[in-house]
Amino acid sequence: MRVEALPVSLAVEPYSDRYGKYSELNYVLAKVQTDQGISGIGEASPIDASFYGETQHSIVAIIERFISPLVNGEDPLEIERLEKSIDQKVAGNNCAKTALDIALYDLAGKALGQPVHVLLGGQFRKKAPIGLELGITDPKQMSEKATKLLEMGAKAIKLHVGVSPETDIQAIRALHDSVGDGAAIRADANGAYTTAEAIHVLRKVETCELEYFEQPVTGANIDGLRRIKQVVDTPIAVDESVWTPEDAVEVCKREAADVINIKVTRVGGLNKAKKIAQIAEAFFLKSHVGCEVEFGVAMAAKVHLALCLVNATCASAGEFTEIAWLRDNIVRASLQVKDGYIEANDKPGLGIELDEEKVKRYTTKAKPIS
Repeated sequence: MRVEALPVSLAVEPYSDRYGKYSELNYVLAKVQTDQGISGIGEASPIDASFYGETQHSIVAIIERFISPLVNGEDPLEIERLEKSIDQKVAGNNCAKTALDIALYDLAGKALGQPVHVLLGGQFRKKAPIGLELGITDPKQMSEKATKLLEMGAKAIKLHVGVSPETDIQAIRALHDSVGDGAAIRADANGAYTTAEAIHVLRKVETCELEYFEQPVTGANIDGLRRIKQVVDTPIAVDESVWTPEDAVEVCKREAADVINIKVTRVGGLNKAKKIAQIAEAFFLKSHVGCEVEFGVAMAAKVHLALCLVNATCASAGEFTEIAWLRDNIVRASLQVKDGYIEANDKPGLGIELDEEKVKRYTTKAKPIS
């Protein structure tokens, strides 16, 4: 088995969250090839260094210089053993690990003639209701932007906030007024508040009936999350608080959340994502497949995961904002949304095929490590 890392950059509709402003995303594809001619494709989706501490360059370097030597010549179907070995030799770097993990699942599905959702335990649902996101948005523009997402079939709309408590209160109220009963609404502060500020904001927007409020305080502030959950009625979701299965256990045991938003690229791939969802299920929490505006490969992986999770029972089983924000794609016959739902096909592996001409075109923007 051989692994190749390929940096690819795509333009997106300009958006912002608490971490920064974006008009282009720089991600990495991982291609895994066996001596029998079977290949798998994965994707690392790091956004930028402010969130994961990983960049396109660091991911290429980790895959080529550290991960690839560990897996060369190994059996690609032994995913559990391979990933345990990598974790023992390479700390952190979950985005790089995700690229390999997705590629291994794609390859394994092709080798066994099964779609990835079968390898993850089989479909719990045949189609996944979709959620879409808004970046930080001026309340005056809320109606126009929310309407576009409703027209795309969004079952849930999540608004990024974190500007200031009073500004965020106005924005959430504007979203509520714009959406009405057209979809569930959520908000995500990306850890912007103190505990007291979060309680203030949530009490002010209680009449907006948010499906959940995501990461009101920083990921490490589990005591703050627990306190907020105790005194407000709005369900609390965590994102930055859960990077590992062990983090999920801690959040659940301390009753610090109602929902775990699982981003495949944050937790190191599909294998660990499924484990985290099962931990949440065991503690009677909901799970949810999050979004990093993935390109076509990781988007397909998210669909397979969302179809399999028993407790992905929010208004949307996953967020697929790339549908709205990506200006182009790198896969042929990208998975389609119909009436607000998305489903996987029954092709082996991820069920998608790279558009090699587009991959080549968009690779020219990147600067791979020599």
